[in-house]
Parts: sequence; structure tokens; C-alpha cells
Amino acid sequence: MNDIKIFIDSNIKDKFNDIIIKYKNELEDYTHIEKLSEFSILPLKGSIRYINKYSKELRFGGLLIKIYEKYDNYFAILKKINGKKYHVSFNNNFIFYKKSSNDNFRDSLKYFISEYDKGLYENE
Repeated sequence: MNDIKIFIDSNIKDKFNDIIIKYKNELEDYTHIEKLSEFSILPLKGSIRYINKYSKELRFGGLLIKIYEKYDNYFAILKKINGKKYHVSFNNNFIFYKKSSNDNFRDSLKYFISEYDKGLYENE
């Protein structure tokens, strides 16, 4: 049984590039979360999109509100605009994450302050 799982997983990974090309526009500005160690510490309030590994369908997910572990698998709870919540398994999906606009603003501000501290914005 374990050999079958390894075969299926390797076949899915082989098709990953084809899937990414298919959904290139929909995944623009999103980062693929490859490792469980990355997934388990994602900042909340970012946007998640995911592709089911077996059906290869893109789901637009929602706002990340919680990450938890259950039965040796990690799950994300996503909240849609309509208020519905969904539990998405890391093991069964390719996960894509987009920082919230607050995170992007904070990163831009940190960059500006860093550049300012280096003297790049001083008046001549």
C-alpha cells in the first residue's frame, strides 16, 4: 500500500508544472507553500488559494483564520466573504499564499525605513 502512495505522490508532483501553467493568471502574486514547516507558521489574515492534488481543480479559498494539526495532518481554516468556513488539508492540496495588504504595507514601510537609515533619501 505504501508503494502505491509513493507512486501516486510522485505522479502528482510530475504534473505540478502543467497545473501551474494552466492557472498562471489566477496564481499571480501568490507564493507556493511547498513545505509543511512553511505552512504551519503562515501569518493569519493572508489569502489562500489551493489546487486539489487529485482533481487538479483550483479553489479560490479565502482568508486564512487558523492552522491546526489533526491525525498527523495540518489543516487551514479559510473564511469566505459569505462567512462560510472551509477546512483545507495540506497533504491533499497544493497551497498558495498571498500576504494581506497590511503585511505588504508593513514590508514596504520597513524597506523605506531601512533605505532612509542608509541615507538614501536625504536632501542634497
